[in-house]
Amino acid sequence: TVGSDELRKVEGDVRAKVAVEMVTRVGGRR
Repeated sequence: TVGSDELRKVEGDVRAKVAVEMVTRVGGRR
């Protein structure tokens, strides 16, 4: 089983990656 702390860490990493992708896409459109 995975600890809640690890789940939070993974979720945070995923959100960070998505945020970076969104920023890079918007910046690329410019």
